[in-house]
Amino acid sequence: MVRTLLAAALATTLMTPAQADEAMSAQLVDCSFIVPLSDMFFADDPSTLQDATIVSADYQATAMRHAAFEGHGQPAAYVAEMAAAKKDNWMSRDPSWLEQSEYRDWVGFCRIVGQKAGVVVSPLNVSG
Repeated sequence: MVRTLLAAALATTLMTPAQADEAMSAQLVDCSFIVPLSDMFFADDPSTLQDATIVSADYQATAMRHAAFEGHGQPAAYVAEMAAAKKDNWMSRDPSWLEQSEYRDWVGFCRIVGQKAGVVVSPLNVSG
């Protein structure tokens, strides 16, 4: 247990994406795009794209629960507005970004955030 916590703390310290200081709900919205991104770009099988959509939805559902905890009166509307604002940042990137270390850092960060936040679908089986 201590080893796991130490590893998570170390991983978070070593790879802190720019938005790591945002509220948990905002981090989860970013992750709702980042974690399934490679599947969204390269899906040649409809079930892969469906899995990516499920992972994204689970991150956003978890973001809504955290938004409510953070005191946002209308968490669904808050997350939907935030997702609309953040979507272009992630979806407009060139697919070659997925080969860069920054993408791998984000995926690692999102795995930790997802586990910490209680994302229902495990992102550990998602490409990245």
